[in-house]
Formats: sequence, structure tokens, C-alpha cells
Amino acid sequence: IVGASGSCYAILASLHRLPLAGDLSRDFAAALRAREHGYRAVSVDDAICSVPRASSLQREYRRKVRTILRGMRTLAAHGGLLNPFRHGLFAWMLWSHKVARWALPWAGLAALGAFGALWPRAAVALAAALAGIAAVAWLRDGRVPRVLGIPAWAVLSTVAAIHASVRAPGAGQSAIWEPTRRDAPPTAEAT
Repeated sequence: IVGASGSCYAILASLHRLPLAGDLSRDFAAALRAREHGYRAVSVDDAICSVPRASSLQREYRRKVRTILRGMRTLAAHGGLLNPFRHGLFAWMLWSHKVARWALPWAGLAALGAFGALWPRAAVALAAALAGIAAVAWLRDGRVPRVLGIPAWAVLSTVAAIHASVRAPGAGQSAIWEPTRRDAPPTAEAT
């Protein structure tokens, strides 16, 4: 795998103790450092972790921007791993799993622009629908009607990736990790 989940991962102590700038993502860096030191990061099927959802789309949006921003900075700090001549399949995985995913929203904007040039009315209607989905999600204190859940999350993710990539060049210490406040998971007695 090319990155670990901060909620549930393990790393060799010797790799964990290596210095890491405070504005980088420690869990993502764990997998990158493993590769740089001749190891590989793997997923364990038996590992189970339950992470409750953020209480609102606003909190999820802030978390997503922060996570993408820190991921971009972390990958830039380990940019040598993007070289396919030195790192083969792992470099391809980084390009496809990280770089392409962060670039996809920009491609979507370009496609929407091209769509608008060809069919202006349809593009305006599509943009209005997307903005409406985002507005409903945002204005309802982040509690989205079930029918709009997936579209709202897709719009949120797209805008967050664009926001993070615009902020990335000058992010500095503003990308410091802070936990997203979540409601406590239900206890065994409550279920």
C-alpha cells in the first residue's frame, strides 16, 4: 500500500523515530519511509478499526482539505519515490493513487468548461445542480438528506481537493494536524 490510515497502523520503531517535519502526514510518510528503507507497507485483513463519521460536512470538509494538503507536502518531501525507473510499480501506485486523484478535480473543471462551451445551457444547469447540492449540504449544518449524501460528499471532496492544491504552495505550518471532533461510537450496551 502507498499510505496508512492514521486511525490504525503500525510501523517499525526505527522508522517511526526518524525526524519528520510537523506539517507532514506521519501515517502517509510511514509507508513512504518503509519503501525508502527497503521495506513495504502492507494491509492486514484481520485489522479492524471503526472510525465514526465527522458530525457535519463542514468538519469533514476542513479535515479533507487538511489531509490532502498534508499529503501533498509529504509526497513532495519524498518526491524521489515518484521516479518509475528507480521505484517501478510503487512509483506508478503513487502517481495513480495520489497524484491522479488530486489532479482529477482540475480535469473535472476543465471538462465542465468544455461542456459549457459546447452546450452552455446544459453546463449552467449542471453547475447549478452541483452548487445546489453543496448549498443544501452546507446550509443544513452539514446534515445531508440521505438522497443527497453521495453527491454532496463527491462535491465536497472535489472542492476540498481544489482548495488544498491552491493552498499547497504556501501552506507552511497551517497544515498542522488537529483531530476532527466526532461523536462517540455507540457502545455495545446501546446497540
